[in-house]
Amino acid sequence: MKKIIGTLALLTFLFSSCGNRNTSSSDVYQEINEQQVNTTLSYAEEAETLNDLLQKQEAPVQIFQVSSSKQSKITGRHGTVVHIRPGNLETVDGEPVGDKIEIELKECTHQEALFRSNVQTVSNGQLLVSGGAYYINMTSDGKQLKIKDGKMIEMDFPVLADDEMELFYGQRDSLGRMNWLVVEQKLERKEEVAPSIVVESVGLTETPMVIFEVNGVTDTVKNFSQEEFERMQAQRMAERAELEKRRKELEKEQEKQRKLQSELYNSVSVNQLGWINVDRFLKMNNVTNVTVEVEDGNVTNTIAIYLVFKDINSVINTFYKKDATRFSGIPVGYEVRLIAFAMDKDENYYSYSSDFTVKKDEKRSIKLQKTDGKDWDKLFDLRSWCEEGNKAVSKVMVVD
Repeated sequence: MKKIIGTLALLTFLFSSCGNRNTSSSDVYQEINEQQVNTTLSYAEEAETLNDLLQKQEAPVQIFQVSSSKQSKITGRHGTVVHIRPGNLETVDGEPVGDKIEIELKECTHQEALFRSNVQTVSNGQLLVSGGAYYINMTSDGKQLKIKDGKMIEMDFPVLADDEMELFYGQRDSLGRMNWLVVEQKLERKEEVAPSIVVESVGLTETPMVIFEVNGVTDTVKNFSQEEFERMQAQRMAERAELEKRRKELEKEQEKQRKLQSELYNSVSVNQLGWINVDRFLKMNNVTNVTVEVEDGNVTNTIAIYLVFKDINSVINTFYKKDATRFSGIPVGYEVRLIAFAMDKDENYYSYSSDFTVKKDEKRSIKLQKTDGKDWDKLFDLRSWCEEGNKAVSKVMVVD
């Protein structure tokens, strides 16, 4: 019993700690390594199984392929730009890259994506508000690539909030939970650039339009039949319509590029691949603990428990085993969704979900129910609920 209690105390370390943004990366890794040493094997294996379940709900990764013989860039669905500098890359064994570079990109820009990708927004126990979490990985000829020591690659991240954001690198602990390490690098927005519209007239005939008795004036060119005139008139009108279509398409594309550029931060240099986050620390004085207890039921295995915030782009998670678990440093007055899921030894699914507004010393008692089919899929459908909470944090009612 003492072993279990000791293990659980270590497992909730990140949530019971107030955090220190000045903690060195070596201190953070030491904390995680100690947790790994003291985590029981069965607990870690069950946590991995739950993480695998969640991974099945993750959106497909975006795949790009570029040549290694020149610099290039790729743009994700949500606007993330990755500048590929082949000379700054090598395999993890120190070998040069092959002819092609394959890039994997994930863009987690809202709460549902963070939840589905198991990307909690916590830095050494402090809650973060995400301006987007991004996963970037590169391979060549099936071999893992890395950025060379002392080298960088540039990335442009989309602006998702007006708040001042910083750069973070992500590391997972032995239970798969994310911890973000601040890089101390502020992000600045790009200056808006006015679009310039240029439409070429290549391919359009320069033959003047033939006028055949318009307003009483007869064209001086003789022997044009009405049929030939109508054909030439139709051709000219079609060419003008095509020119106007091309002009509008180019104008639309340039406006799209202008808007995209104005909604990007200036390029930032990163020295490692993997998880990168654009975040800010949530500075709140009125915070509390949220304690979760699970009522007796059919589930005896480890349970994954998440708090998804409705008003801010934040997600935190932990695991439950036997005794109550606790989230620390949770802002009072914020709306959250508590989500829990598990799988028994027969691979049956169980889940729980409820919404509430955080009160001081919040305690929640939950009971998981056997779940399958649409109800299971619905558990991960948070987009519309999150969008309802798209309001200023300053307007959130604070409960004493």
